[in-house]
Amino acid sequence: MINLFSVDQAFGLGQEEIDRLCIRPVGRSRFAPIYSTADAVYLAAGLSLKIGRLAAIRFPSKDKVTAWPLLNVERQCRFVLSFRFDANWRPIAWAAQEVSFLFSICELSHLARTDEAYEWAGYAGLAFDQGWLETGPPIFNGRFRTSYRFADALLKA
Repeated sequence: MINLFSVDQAFGLGQEEIDRLCIRPVGRSRFAPIYSTADAVYLAAGLSLKIGRLAAIRFPSKDKVTAWPLLNVERQCRFVLSFRFDANWRPIAWAAQEVSFLFSICELSHLARTDEAYEWAGYAGLAFDQGWLETGPPIFNGRFRTSYRFADALLKA
């Protein structure tokens, strides 16, 4: 896997923790009419929240993106860790983006209200705006929280 930049420095996650998040089983990927990685990350977070299981957004190029919204409890830093996979689910890259930065680079205004992706964006917006990260379940020995209620014992150890 290619490390896009050092999450260890900026967000407090170790490589072992990143690897554990990367290998989580993913439900069926869903297509979205987007071309921006940031948009895919945003929609992947919302889709996972809606269906209650880690899900992926599929690009027109067949690459897939998953997302983990996380709160660093110690630093009170809200960010989203995302993983990109190729068409055969081989990891390509990961990246971490602060929630405020992710908001600033997303361009979802082209989505029609009838698009499924419009609903997924709504779920992601709730997670980031309404404090779900701050009140979400603790993971990795309580050092982080996530808005994903389905995070299980694998991530708590």
